[in-house]
Amino acid sequence: MNETGNTAVTGKYSPLHDFLRIFVKDRWHASFAEVEAILGFPLPKSARTYQAWWANQSNSGSHTHAQSWQRAGWKARNVDLSDETLVFERVLRSAPEKGGEMSEGGVVQNEKRGLDAQTTEITAAQTASDRHAGSTHTLFEQLARWVMSDAYVISLAPGKSPGVNKVFDMTSSDGKVVGDAKYFTMVEGERLPPAKFSVIAEYVWLLEKCDAEKKFLVFGNDRRVPEKWLERYGSLVSDVAFFFLSDDGQLEVLKETAMIKDREGES
Repeated sequence: MNETGNTAVTGKYSPLHDFLRIFVKDRWHASFAEVEAILGFPLPKSARTYQAWWANQSNSGSHTHAQSWQRAGWKARNVDLSDETLVFERVLRSAPEKGGEMSEGGVVQNEKRGLDAQTTEITAAQTASDRHAGSTHTLFEQLARWVMSDAYVISLAPGKSPGVNKVFDMTSSDGKVVGDAKYFTMVEGERLPPAKFSVIAEYVWLLEKCDAEKKFLVFGNDRRVPEKWLERYGSLVSDVAFFFLSDDGQLEVLKETAMIKDREGES
């Protein structure tokens, strides 16, 4: 394992590496479903069958899934195949990748049901502003997938909804929940973004065509974008919920439809 815990990982397991690198706490009691929500695809059958799949490896090991947590400075422990849970423990604190910097104020906290409040710091290593924006958007999608999986009490992963030839950021395996994440800002911080307004309209239209019980869009970065869109066009939206996920981890409803009543009842 790289001694600084910040060697980049590429490939299908890189989302887990990226998530663990910016996870603030030093211990994460995770379910297999939560790991799948971050990865965006189901774990292989061997992960649910063999303890050895979760084994930490030596520096020369070539298993890419183990590299995803070890190169982020973590080890996997206490794997319980029957409960489908494990514990990730940090052994090295990750530093920003070479050429990058830690983003200021990028702390995201999500209070999960039945778990302690968990704090995640969004940080993107950047060599140019476009790379920074892309990296941050990708991390936001991963975080939104995790938060919304908890909100709807079901594992969400990228996929298609029956009847719509479009891959959405978040879909449930039974097709009952579908949504997408958008990380938008105003033009030059002030002006309305017509191109992004068009994207929102397109996704509302696509989601309304989906044969799902719950449909949603979750926004990050600048809340004014979805708010301004709803001011203009919200009356035309029938069954798509709008959320805003703030930098301090609060999931806020901007427009409610068939919402998570059980969640409100528990508060």
